[in-house]
Amino acid sequence: MSSILIYGTTEKSRTSHVRKMLEKLEMKESENNPDLHIVNPEEGKQSIGIAQARESTKFLQERPFSHKHKVVIVNKAELLTVQAQNALLKTLEEPPSYATIILNVKTENSLLATVVSRCRRVRVDESGGDKEAVIDEIDLAEASAILKMSIGERLDWAAEYSKEERGVVIQTMEEWVSELRENLNLTNGKNIEIILNVKKDLEKTNVSLKLALEFLMLKIR
Repeated sequence: MSSILIYGTTEKSRTSHVRKMLEKLEMKESENNPDLHIVNPEEGKQSIGIAQARESTKFLQERPFSHKHKVVIVNKAELLTVQAQNALLKTLEEPPSYATIILNVKTENSLLATVVSRCRRVRVDESGGDKEAVIDEIDLAEASAILKMSIGERLDWAAEYSKEERGVVIQTMEEWVSELRENLNLTNGKNIEIILNVKKDLEKTNVSLKLALEFLMLKIR
C-alpha cells in the first residue's frame, strides 16, 4: 500500500497519529493481531538492528490473515542502524499492495536520505494531527497502490470499497483528482478525466457503486 514517515513534536503526538491511521485501516493494536507487526528496540539495546528489519520485510511477504491490510510500525525509527535501514529500502520503495509501513521518528534528518525519499512524509503537530488529514493520507496512498495492482486485485478492491457510503467514495475520488493534478502528466490527465466522469455518474444517477468502481478500476492506468 504505502510507506509513511511520521515525524515532529513529541513521541506521544506521533503515536496518537499512528493510532488514527490504524483506526482508518480498521486495524486493532494488539499483540495477538496477526496482521500487525510493531518494532521497538530490544530490551537492553539502544538500536534496532538488521535482524529486526529483515523480520519486518519477511512479515510483509505473506498476505493478510484476517484484515485487508498488513501493517509494520517501527517506533523510534531513528534508532535503526544503517544496515537495518538499507535492508528496508526495497520494501519501502515497492511495498506489497496490501502493506503499509510506518516509520515513527523524531526528525526525518535522523534517517538516511534514501529511506526518507521512499516515504510519504507526514509532520505531526502537538495535538497528534488532524483526523481528516490522516484519512486523506491513507486514501491517497491507497490510490497510488491501486495503480500497481493486477486487474484481479483491482476488482477485489472495488468489491470491498463499494461497501462504503456513496458520499465517502465521491470524496475519495475528489482527493485522488487533487493529488493527480499536483503531479500532472499525460497519463494522469487521462486518469483525471476518467475519475471525474465516474464521479459525475455517481452524483447524478443511481448507478451501482460496485459497477462504477469496477469500471474505474478497468480504465485507469
